[in-house]
Amino acid sequence: SDERKLDMLQIELQDAMDHARNVSYRMGAKHSVVFNVSQQYLAVVNEQVVPVQDPLTRAPYIVRMIFPDQPEGVRLELAQFGDNNRPLAAFDEKGVLTDGGIVRISVNGTTQRWFAVNTATATLEEVPITP
Repeated sequence: SDERKLDMLQIELQDAMDHARNVSYRMGAKHSVVFNVSQQYLAVVNEQVVPVQDPLTRAPYIVRMIFPDQPEGVRLELAQFGDNNRPLAAFDEKGVLTDGGIVRISVNGTTQRWFAVNTATATLEEVPITP
């Protein structure tokens, strides 16, 4: 179902945020989650904007929306953080999210979820969509 597809993508987004926060804290260095809406991917990157290693696959930590292992029809619609609305969730060397933001995902262009990203916890908090 579309809701299940959104659930799966939400988990992947939260995993990326958690990984960036944890690696920032553990290494004492800035890391970020970069959201690329036009090319439909997100990546956990270091200060040089190089993807870090995914601890499970040992490959670069990149989640592509249009990929065989992704549910069909999922899209990253919007990601904006800070006053400049950058598509970057940045964590300082202590693992603290520097700016809050919003993320919107959809499936098949119709079913959507909006999230506010809490700066204190770096968690995606669903924002109810009212018609």
